[in-house]
Amino acid sequence: AGLGQAAGPSSSAWIDSDLLDEKIEACICGVCLGVMKEPTSGCKEGHCLCRLCYGLALANKKECPTCRQPASEQTLVRSRPLEDVIEGLRLRCEFFGKEAGGGQA
Repeated sequence: AGLGQAAGPSSSAWIDSDLLDEKIEACICGVCLGVMKEPTSGCKEGHCLCRLCYGLALANKKECPTCRQPASEQTLVRSRPLEDVIEGLRLRCEFFGKEAGGGQA
């Protein structure tokens, strides 16, 4: 999947985890499996997911998808420190390792 494609949240700022030079597990959303977009926590344990993924999970069940502790829209908190880490991740070009001239112009 390329940047912003259906494998994760639809946004030009979404980062495809396959393009990371180094995978940082704490930056991967447990729902969409992409690098988190607007990392958000909603349980006492501090588990983070993409804001959109957390909201969708809460629409089905009012609990953290990771630990099953109670959570709600009112308990969601944006994780700015994790957001800063994600913004600093080094990425490869989407076409890294692909043969030149094999694509469409």
